[in-house]
Amino acid sequence: MKIKKVLVVLCSAVILCNIPTFAQEQNVTWQYTQPPQYVTKEVEARNGTISFTTRCEKHRIDCRCSPELDISIKESNVGILQDGDILYFETSKYHDKYFKSVAYEFVTKGITVKEVKLPEENENCFAMRISRTNKNELAQIDVRLGVDLRGENYREEYFIPFSLYLDTDKTKEHNLFSGEKNILLNEQFLVLTSYEYEKEQKEKERKQIFEKAFPNIIFTPECNNMVWNKEQVSLKHNVYINQNGVAMLSLNDFIDIVDKLNQINGIDKIILKQSEKGYAVARGMYVCGISLYDFSFNQNGVIRKDITIENQNDIYYISLRAVAEIFDCDIVWNDDSKNISMGVNI
Repeated sequence: MKIKKVLVVLCSAVILCNIPTFAQEQNVTWQYTQPPQYVTKEVEARNGTISFTTRCEKHRIDCRCSPELDISIKESNVGILQDGDILYFETSKYHDKYFKSVAYEFVTKGITVKEVKLPEENENCFAMRISRTNKNELAQIDVRLGVDLRGENYREEYFIPFSLYLDTDKTKEHNLFSGEKNILLNEQFLVLTSYEYEKEQKEKERKQIFEKAFPNIIFTPECNNMVWNKEQVSLKHNVYINQNGVAMLSLNDFIDIVDKLNQINGIDKIILKQSEKGYAVARGMYVCGISLYDFSFNQNGVIRKDITIENQNDIYYISLRAVAEIFDCDIVWNDDSKNISMGVNI
């Protein structure tokens, strides 16, 4: 008896030994990998336009580095930017949170630029003064800002957007864009996120795609076919209801369905590894082992007693409820039609 128990443990270990590797293969990188996004705003000035191109910066608040912000400024005609002009910028606040520019890096053509020191009450503002002697070359200013986050409890917020405006205050000295209302340059000049927020957003996107992609599957007990999105598909063996009232699917048909699902874009790939003792299955971070030795279902090293594995006439079966769990979908028994539906939100 003791020898048998040892063999059972060893068999379960063999089945699950590669599961951590499968999980790593399926592990999701939750960081966004989109290319940088830029916004360009054309603003009229002196019978021409000045374009402001700004990068939409996404910065994780749980990252140790500080955000850096880019602004590129170009005139459409030579001479729009004149000696002594000052460009004033203002960034929005989010409740008691804001950012203050603490470092500037200027690269210019046709002009030179210097930072303008503003009164302390202009905590979320910055400005630059134009000096111009070259009247023959189009002016261009590329600015990189290093910023310091001000305010408290950033980590309690998941998504914090800051916008960038041209400050058009008429009372400010030599303000090129004096007007009545600040000009929005970039609604999401800086967005603070977190690992948890991005993880949640990615999971929401995954679920939305998954819900649209997953087929509606209908099984009929004692029948060797299934309906796959209204199409009849043959099974190798009948689905049957065992003596405990549990609907059972053959492992051979389970493997075929896995192959069909893995061909659909938007459904997490299911990795299935077979050994002499059973199967190891991984979908995302979900991993399990199916033992053909002691008919056990092992999830992350824990034997599940609520999952049924059987052998009937030398054919191995697994409960449809376990199959639905592996696929991350729903399963419903229709008492009127005596069918079993498997899908999402059915």
